[in-house]
Amino acid sequence: APNVQLSSLLGSIIQLVKAPTDSPVLNEEAATLLQADPDEFRRTVRLTLNGGEHGGVQYDRLLGYKAAPAKVPEERKSVMPEQMRLDLMKLEVMKEDFKATASAYLQTNQTELRHI
Repeated sequence: APNVQLSSLLGSIIQLVKAPTDSPVLNEEAATLLQADPDEFRRTVRLTLNGGEHGGVQYDRLLGYKAAPAKVPEERKSVMPEQMRLDLMKLEVMKEDFKATASAYLQTNQTELRHI
């Protein structure tokens, strides 16, 4: 039954997103915070992605660009570690791969549903 397969697939994706089982921990502090206080973890992620500071590091703003970014005073600029920049690039590639795969599944499921 296609509905059961789709439901099972979506359930599996949700479970992997909520609790990945086979991915190594790249940031022990973040993993610990996520397990101990998910709300604080979300606030911290939101803060850093919006150009905030965490742990003495000022992060580049990655979300919410609608206008030209404000000039950051030279003394507030920080250099994002190269490994972090690479990890963010890998994450972006993973996101695009996931979107493409999800789109393909959606098209396949829509086609199957039309034939039911």
